[in-house]
Amino acid sequence: MKTEPLTILHYNRRNNHLILLLTQTGDCGLSFVTCTTNNRTTARPTLKLYIKYMVSIRCKMVVKEAFKKLGLHYVTVNLGEVNVLENITDNQREKLRAILFTSKLELMDDKKAILIERIKAVIVEMIHYSQDLPKTNFSDFLSKKLSYDYTYLANLFSITQGTTIEHYIIMHKIE
Repeated sequence: MKTEPLTILHYNRRNNHLILLLTQTGDCGLSFVTCTTNNRTTARPTLKLYIKYMVSIRCKMVVKEAFKKLGLHYVTVNLGEVNVLENITDNQREKLRAILFTSKLELMDDKKAILIERIKAVIVEMIHYSQDLPKTNFSDFLSKKLSYDYTYLANLFSITQGTTIEHYIIMHKIE
C-alpha cells in the first residue's frame, strides 16, 4: 500500500487546543481532509471541481483569486482541478463559472470532457513543469496516473480532439 505524504493546511493553537488540518489522497484517488481537535480526529471528503483551459501557474493564481473573491475555501489547486473544502451551492457554482469565464477558463461538468482535460493537464505538467520525465513509457504513466486503460484514453482523446495523444505530446515538446 502506497502512502502519500500529508500536507499541513492550517495549524492553530487556541485555548490550549490544537487544530490541525491535513490533506491526503486515499487508494481510490479520493482526497479528504483530516481535522484533529482535542485528540479527536475527523475526516471528510473534499469536493473536486474540474476547470478547462487551466494550463499554467497564472491560471492557478486566477482560480485561487476567484475562490477568495467568493469566500470559498480550497484544499489544493492543481492544473485542471481544485479540491474544495466545503460543498458549494448552485448560486456559488454559477458565480464561480462567471468569474472563471472572464479569464477564459471554464468550469466543467461533462465526465468525458473532464477526462480529456485531465489527460491534457498530465501531459502539460509532465512536459513543462516536471523536473524529469517518467521512467516508464508514457502510456503506462498516463494509465496509472488517471486509473484508466490507455487504449480507452487514446481512443477517447483521438475521437474528441481529432489528434492522437502522441501528436499532442510532440506538439507540446516543440513549444
